[in-house]
Amino acid sequence: MKKNIPEKHGKSHAETALSHMVKRVSTASLHETVGDILKRLQNGKATFDTVDYTFVLHHDQRIAGVVSIKELLHANDSVRVADIMHTKVRTVHPSTDQERVAFIALRENIKAVPVVDKDHKFLGVVPSDTILNILEWEHTEDLLRFSGVRGRGEKLRNFVKSGVFSMSKARLPSILIGVLGGLFATSVVEFFEKSLEEELVLAFFIPVMLYICAAVGTQTGTILVRTLATEEVKIHKYVIRELLIGSIIAALVGGLMFCVVFFWFKSHLVALTIGISLLIGVMTATLIGVFVPLTLFKFKKDPAVSGGPFINILQDILTLVIYFSVASVILL
Repeated sequence: MKKNIPEKHGKSHAETALSHMVKRVSTASLHETVGDILKRLQNGKATFDTVDYTFVLHHDQRIAGVVSIKELLHANDSVRVADIMHTKVRTVHPSTDQERVAFIALRENIKAVPVVDKDHKFLGVVPSDTILNILEWEHTEDLLRFSGVRGRGEKLRNFVKSGVFSMSKARLPSILIGVLGGLFATSVVEFFEKSLEEELVLAFFIPVMLYICAAVGTQTGTILVRTLATEEVKIHKYVIRELLIGSIIAALVGGLMFCVVFFWFKSHLVALTIGISLLIGVMTATLIGVFVPLTLFKFKKDPAVSGGPFINILQDILTLVIYFSVASVILL
């Protein structure tokens, strides 16, 4: 049996495998035949929540294997189920996050995901129709959180159906954070006013600096959030890999902007300022994109909120500080 995927942090009890699990599932013992199982399935008195799979259990209720309804219908009635079952079964625990359950189903190409307790005893399954709903819910929830909309669970997923007041209340906090952050960023520019007076050309590249660093930070954070939600990763190796990728991007972008600015404005000092600022800024954006989601994950918070306005404003302010600090050293 494959190793279970560890649970994602930051979710409520309502968003776990247990909350979506159904118990009326077809099961069989190792000695039973295909005919025995089909007879039970066709019995009008028996009701099942799902018949996609029949789970073959040991006497202690641990899963021995699984066989699909299609395989049962194509097999001879006299064949023992133990002879046709699949023994490698991907399982989850009751506390496993619903998003992981859905991605296990997709990755393993299975219609229902079995749930077992800490002793690996079979409890039930998360069925196919529920898996599709989970995928839709999680996709909507993460998109809204990345856009800065506040809320969680069913309330957040039904956000688009909310009234005018509720929608305004959910969206306003991120906008206010943006206003405060913008004012702070303006004060940063004012603080370095002398640098701008000395080299007015620096002002032309502020939008470019902000966009490139924000784009790198958003890319890094988004990929990491998806990875934490769907994959088993060794954190330290992943961090090293992302930092190497960030270094390559920083070197290429910084070098490219140095060449462009040098040939455009014929000033090696301005070009050096832009190039070095982008090099440091992109590396900083990569660090923020990696460590903010990881910190939230460690403290059992949903990493998806790392894409919100607070982090974006923080990135913009740091980019401006780096830009004008480098300019002050090189040009003054």
